[in-house]
Amino acid sequence: IRSFAETTSEGVRSLWVATDDGVARLRNGVWTRYDTHSGFPAGPVVKLLASRSREGKPIVWAASFRSGLIRFEEDGRWAIYNTPTGLPANLVYNLLLTSNGDGLEPTLWAATPAGLARLEREYWNAIDLRSGLQSDVVIGLGESTFPDGLRTYWIGTVGGMFRLTPRGWEHFGLAPTEPVTAVRASVSTTEEDGTQSFWVGSVSGLHRFSQGRWTTLTTRNSPLPYDWIETLLAVPSEGGTALWIATPKALARYAQSRWTVFWGGSSGLPGSEVRALAYTPLPGGGSVIWAGTEHGLGRFEGEAWARASVPCLPNPVVLSVRPELGPDGSGWLWIGTRGGLARQAIDATGHPRGECEALTGKTDRKSTRLNSSHITI
Repeated sequence: IRSFAETTSEGVRSLWVATDDGVARLRNGVWTRYDTHSGFPAGPVVKLLASRSREGKPIVWAASFRSGLIRFEEDGRWAIYNTPTGLPANLVYNLLLTSNGDGLEPTLWAATPAGLARLEREYWNAIDLRSGLQSDVVIGLGESTFPDGLRTYWIGTVGGMFRLTPRGWEHFGLAPTEPVTAVRASVSTTEEDGTQSFWVGSVSGLHRFSQGRWTTLTTRNSPLPYDWIETLLAVPSEGGTALWIATPKALARYAQSRWTVFWGGSSGLPGSEVRALAYTPLPGGGSVIWAGTEHGLGRFEGEAWARASVPCLPNPVVLSVRPELGPDGSGWLWIGTRGGLARQAIDATGHPRGECEALTGKTDRKSTRLNSSHITI
């Protein structure tokens, strides 16, 4: 499970889960599965985003690796948006929603190998080579504040990183002869002396823009454990922002101009292949860092990693982590794995407090009621 979303209608919450076989929805303790057995298009779903229709009703967008985009209504109806309806390709890597103001349906952006697609008022607009991009293969997209103060949307292509400016889409990064390829994540950090940096993670290394110039960090010129960057996490602290870099080989931290590499096993980190990062703030200052690995969930506090106790984890391969905290700092960790979703209660200090639920939907098709000892959704 790489992605999940929540919607609320008439006071009732629904949990939507992306799976390799489609989408599953949990409402009032009952699962509804959308897969090939129920007529749903084939292919893994890699991203879910909750939004609202023009009428203000909750909807969910699902990105498929094979069947394009699927839009779910709250009543369970769904519709396909694919190449016959104007989508550039039926393989969708990522999604982004941007606001159009109060009362208007947000604009949907879809990253595909045939360009960036924008759905606005039921019409698709393509951003590709004709728009000035150096490649149609768009993998990453997001929203960031850039070093010049402009907060805007960016896309990562095989031909480099581009951002939306008042003049249109413009290249942002190294020279075109040395592009920042296949951008997967971007964050901003502030050093202890106030120096600000803009970081971009790609499949070819870690790229830093600071004091007017770019620097590319790889295994050849830095302690970076691997050039393929899975994701980045910026965590505020008293001594400036700590940057965490997840790779398939190890986890790295850059803080106060110093590098630390955490290898799976020897450092206390459960595994070496880090695919997800998150943090939860502590009441007295500082943070707990969470890392999803191929051997479970890691917890970092102070200067030590340890395996987080999640007894209901459906599968050891953790693909996503999302905290959900209340006003007192306690709450839940939503943990997406290769075999299902887990929800682990944590206290205000970031420690598990006992309640743990596995949401796998592993039931026969005649009964889709969730097999769990405690359900609050």
